[in-house]
Amino acid sequence: MFEGDLAHATDDELRAAVDAADVFSLLPAVAHLTGDLSVLVPECRVDPAMLIQPDLGLTEEQLEAGRRAAFESLRRHRDAGAPPAPPPTPDALRQM
Repeated sequence: MFEGDLAHATDDELRAAVDAADVFSLLPAVAHLTGDLSVLVPECRVDPAMLIQPDLGLTEEQLEAGRRAAFESLRRHRDAGAPPAPPPTPDALRQM
């Protein structure tokens, strides 16, 4: 598991961390860390009617789409030197 500095993480370390994370916690955390709201993929939006279902009713394909979006966002962020994201706007917080 990755325990170091994001700016020096390898792709394998990023992938392992993403794979180990809960997708529903991961996506807003990555959006907040990177400032990249595109990681909040529509495929992983939670239907409130499905809250008691395993994986909130999402399919493995939908969960993988979320993991893929998180990995790509983290990789872009790392490759840009892992700069701090600007403070989120109220709209960005609502999206997260």
